[in-house]
Amino acid sequence: MNYLKFKKQFGEDGATLVLAISSEDLYTEKKFKAWKELGDKILAQPGVESVISEATLFNIANDTAAQKFVVHRIFYDTTFKERGIDTIQTIIKNNPVYDKILYNDSTHISLMLIGLNEKILEDKEKSKVVFRIEEIAEQYKPILGKVYYSGLPHIRVTVGKRILNEMILFLGLSVLASSLLLYIFFRSFRIVIQCNLVVFVSVIWALGSVALFNYSITIMMALIPPLLIVIGVPNCVFIITRFHQEYKRIGNKTKALFTMIRRIGPVTFLTNLTTAVGFVTFTSSERLAEFGVISSLNIMVVFVLSLCIVPIMASYSVAPKDRHLKHLSRVYSQGFIEYLIVIINRYRPLVYLSSLLLLVIGLYGMTKIIATGNVTGDIPDHDQISTDLHFIEQNFGGSIPFEITVNYKRPGRLFNETTMTRVEDIQTYFNKDTLFSKSLTYIDFLKVINMSYHQCNPKFYDIIKKKRYAQT
Repeated sequence: MNYLKFKKQFGEDGATLVLAISSEDLYTEKKFKAWKELGDKILAQPGVESVISEATLFNIANDTAAQKFVVHRIFYDTTFKERGIDTIQTIIKNNPVYDKILYNDSTHISLMLIGLNEKILEDKEKSKVVFRIEEIAEQYKPILGKVYYSGLPHIRVTVGKRILNEMILFLGLSVLASSLLLYIFFRSFRIVIQCNLVVFVSVIWALGSVALFNYSITIMMALIPPLLIVIGVPNCVFIITRFHQEYKRIGNKTKALFTMIRRIGPVTFLTNLTTAVGFVTFTSSERLAEFGVISSLNIMVVFVLSLCIVPIMASYSVAPKDRHLKHLSRVYSQGFIEYLIVIINRYRPLVYLSSLLLLVIGLYGMTKIIATGNVTGDIPDHDQISTDLHFIEQNFGGSIPFEITVNYKRPGRLFNETTMTRVEDIQTYFNKDTLFSKSLTYIDFLKVINMSYHQCNPKFYDIIKKKRYAQT
């Protein structure tokens, strides 16, 4: 509720792409000009609303003759004839508001903040502008050095592309593994094709239902295709095995299919129904609820497809041969089941004790679960996304936005000295916490105005106080 209210009042907060470079020698004519050219090229891309870096800054000067403040660009002459690179550096470094926001003097790292249109990021095709921006930045790598990327747009678009690619890869590997096991078990390519047909149709229907419900392909949604394979293949195995058992007993394909559907149908329905109910989630998490709806719905779809496709294809196929029925009497499968029966009958107290011990260990493990809201919690530490994010965190404290709204009740209180002092105290408190980067408020803007009034003297980067001006 508070977040939606914030968005309505101030707009989106997660549309800033962050670029970082090592800036130890940024203030040379060649490198600083390249930094400016990179920003200009990025600004020309569709969906880019703003680019802020040390090469695009403005300065506020006090025009005492006209009795007004004048705003002008700090770097405007790419020939450096009117204003040298040393002068530009002095002007930028003398303004404390930019320190720890656009550059870190102690580690010599500079940032470029790229504001994107939020609607662009919601469009699959238009969001590719993030990749185009990064391609442009890579072209300047010979001049600027290694470029690090972060910010929610980079994480969202990169992870989104990765989810889709990994979902396809995981799906392919799952199908390959299940097909191999099916062939080893049944010794029939026909059965492998039947089972894979059930899986492919169910996956297509599942992804179609995601679009039908207007849901997004998230990390959790990407688990649904493999989940359907895990549930669909056993369904097919149950149905085919029961068909083979009935055919071996009766010797008639049609009667075997009829008996199989009557006996295995209700059992498979109950197993799929209980599984589907287990995936129904009643939670405040929107993503979990969406996952529950799609998974539970399509688990029942898998049941219908397996009970329709497998018998239909079996009815048009030739009767099973002896080699297809050998799995019913294989020694290793029957022996394993008989071994489990012996353990259950002879060592029942040990089975109970082992089950209880595993339950206790599981409950203890549950107490060790740590819930975090880390944006990159699902990304390995050695991944490039995490590496770049950690690099910016080490130098600036982070790149993920964190906002605080202050209700000052009445309009006159905004510039009240007490209100401004309290806001500054909050900023000081957050600056002491290493988890946060430098904060920005309207107080910083007022400090810049105060400094500009005193001929850009950094000593006056302070809150404007009435007593001081009353004395002067």
